[in-house]
Amino acid sequence: MKKFIEFFIPSFSILGTSIILFITFGGNDLNEQLLLLGLRRTARFSLLLFLVPYVSRPFYLIKKNKISRFLLKYRKEFGIGFGFSFFSHIALISLLFYTHSGSELPESIGLDDFLIGIPGIVFVILMLITSFQAIKPLISIQLWSRIHLIGLHFVWIIFFLCLLSKIIFPKKTFHGLDYYPYIILLILAFLMRIFSFYNSNKKVIQ
Repeated sequence: MKKFIEFFIPSFSILGTSIILFITFGGNDLNEQLLLLGLRRTARFSLLLFLVPYVSRPFYLIKKNKISRFLLKYRKEFGIGFGFSFFSHIALISLLFYTHSGSELPESIGLDDFLIGIPGIVFVILMLITSFQAIKPLISIQLWSRIHLIGLHFVWIIFFLCLLSKIIFPKKTFHGLDYYPYIILLILAFLMRIFSFYNSNKKVIQ
């Protein structure tokens, strides 16, 4: 069963991403509006997958039950699933740039998207590569822990800043209010980590 679950979770991510791409682009002529819609959908699906490994440990520390144990046990697989989904997002960004001639940024993408997103992509790649068992023994435990701890928080910051920039500088394509639910989810996830950290320290002191 363990092997099946380890295979199923990343496969679910690939399947979910494929369904999103099919619903968005299936039978339609490729254009900038569809690419932007695909970017929004893949980013949101990736964010939801990212939140699972982000909150799995604090959730377990706050409430030990079957669900929290399951999420903690398979957080690596959810992280790999997030990585696969996020790469589809990167592929759509590359396709959007490819469809525009010259070296100028597409009108629908601001410089803030570019500057904020690139560091996040680098960390996602590092975390995904070092999640595989074939790579993990090649680096020290300390380095692995730093990559994943820093990367986890850095990707949270990237998601938060990207969503916040859409609200502060809304593009004419989509309304900024569409991004509020995802910002709320990110804030709640961060507060869960803060609460679990405070609660754990409090128990240690007692």
